[in-house]
Amino acid sequence: MNSVKVLLCLFLLTTVASAQSRCFICSSQQGLRTIRVGNESLKICQECREQDDLCSLCRRGTNTEFMRDGRRICSTCKSTRILTQPQLESLYDGVQAFLKADPTGVMVNYHLPVQIADKDEIQTKMIEGGRAVSVEGFYSPYNPEKIYILSGQTKDSAGSTLVHEYTHAWQSRNCPSQDRALKEGFASYIAYRYLMHVGQPGMARQLTRHSDPDYGASLVKLLEMEKQKGVKGVMEFVKTARQLP
Repeated sequence: MNSVKVLLCLFLLTTVASAQSRCFICSSQQGLRTIRVGNESLKICQECREQDDLCSLCRRGTNTEFMRDGRRICSTCKSTRILTQPQLESLYDGVQAFLKADPTGVMVNYHLPVQIADKDEIQTKMIEGGRAVSVEGFYSPYNPEKIYILSGQTKDSAGSTLVHEYTHAWQSRNCPSQDRALKEGFASYIAYRYLMHVGQPGMARQLTRHSDPDYGASLVKLLEMEKQKGVKGVMEFVKTARQLP
């Protein structure tokens, strides 16, 4: 029994040591150096060190520094993007104020927490949820129920993402039988209204051109329905329908 414990301890120590001796971006063990990323000392390989130094967020800024998940960030993006939990909480206050005043009435009657997430963290959450796609936000309905928002987005983009994911939480209580097209189309509809509210009509129109028809084409149908029946008519339909006409 003791020998088994010793072997297990050796295995765990070897695993930890191996993880600490790999590039934090690509996991390579070649040409490693130690760099400072925030308050952490991390290993980085030669290939990742020699990649272009353009900002991963805006693809324009140079003289970048590394973020914890391996993305590069320039000084402009560092000062203007949503990167910290307090920044996200402040944005969340504005989002909730919008939703409270919006005639759609998309508000949940409980405290739904939000969390800023690095790229690798949010992708892990997506995989745990059974999806393997690149996203900027994710609503987890359990363990615990929470909205995760990818760090590094602009204020308006993060707000739109937050509204979209918050709408999924509302749907889970009020209309859980919707198919994917109606579910994503309606979440995009509320995000569209938010972007118009914050003075971003161009970003709002981009939502209508989303390459996935469950997002873009479905949103267009709901906007056309609003022209015919008003916001009240859209909400009456959304609360009872299983799919778009």
